[in-house]
Amino acid sequence: VFQKAFRDDALGRVAREYVARRKIAPEMVEAFAIGWAPEDGQWMRGRGATSGVKPDLLKAAGIVAQGSGGDYSVFRGRLIFPIRDTMNRVIGFGGRTLIDDRAKYLNTAQNTLFDKGRNLYGIDQAREAMSASRSVVVVEGYTDCIALHQHGVRNVVATLGTALTDEQVLLLRRWCVDGQCSAGRPGRG
Repeated sequence: VFQKAFRDDALGRVAREYVARRKIAPEMVEAFAIGWAPEDGQWMRGRGATSGVKPDLLKAAGIVAQGSGGDYSVFRGRLIFPIRDTMNRVIGFGGRTLIDDRAKYLNTAQNTLFDKGRNLYGIDQAREAMSASRSVVVVEGYTDCIALHQHGVRNVVATLGTALTDEQVLLLRRWCVDGQCSAGRPGRG
């Protein structure tokens, strides 16, 4: 849904202009599934209803929240970065505001699938390169991660608005430990 809004001529213009200014290549937009959440606070609720997704599911996923005026889209006026786990499943979203919002970045709220202290942005893209290079580069932000991938540095992940946690280090050890790595299996060390 977010990718479709990004590609939409009218809805996604602001997002596409921002991505162009940041010099993010179209192939990186596709590889990282960058999307757009329009400013309309009812947009996601409407998209869910059209698609037959129940409001409770949107709330449980942290995409829609209950406010004093009813349900509203949590990610409004934001460039959307899907956050995937090591199995390439979307477990949450990060959003960078492109409107006047005091919160520059916003992540999906903690839930049973998503814990920003236990996950890393781009790990789905970096696993193979981490295993091959026996190393990882950890950066602060989504676009930092994407920019390095775009320039051929593929063993890069980003924290999710936190300092690097012990849980994230343990996750990285699955591919890079004491010079021994394995793709998909915990290393020794």
